[in-house]
Amino acid sequence: MALLRGYLYVIADKGRQFAKIGMSRDVISRFKGLQTACPLDLEVVSAHPCTYVRFREFKAHEQLKDLRLRNEWFSWDEVRINTAIEKALAIPDEVIKPSLEKLWMSKPNPEPEVKVRVHSYPVKRVDTGEVFPTAQAAAEAVLGSKRLAKKIKQAIRDGAKCGPTFWARGDT
Repeated sequence: MALLRGYLYVIADKGRQFAKIGMSRDVISRFKGLQTACPLDLEVVSAHPCTYVRFREFKAHEQLKDLRLRNEWFSWDEVRINTAIEKALAIPDEVIKPSLEKLWMSKPNPEPEVKVRVHSYPVKRVDTGEVFPTAQAAAEAVLGSKRLAKKIKQAIRDGAKCGPTFWARGDT
């Protein structure tokens, strides 16, 4: 989804060590979500309504790549952050739109990849080495219910126990 209109924002901790530069249609909701997940007290430093906000966010991030800590979080440098935001906002829509159209037109539209999922495969009880033709058969024999077959498959994916034992694919 291309976010054409929204806000380019800066949210920082009150101690001004870290800053998040992002985009949103609703900065207050975004702020509340971040504050809930963050142990530091945060505040909205700035929010700029703009068009082509995803492009502008990318340009701001690009200018601050040496300050990047993780994803959209950067070390606080007020002058550099303000300059990057100002430069990103100063790019005229007339410049952005043709460059995006050119980018979209240059990308080939490949044939969609068809993935075939195998739903039924042999499963092996790791502790005894016993192999069952399907997870459903294993669930019924070991756990007493066919409906626990999904739990066995999940245990195989997670490398976790299901019931009294670990499970593995029997065809590998």
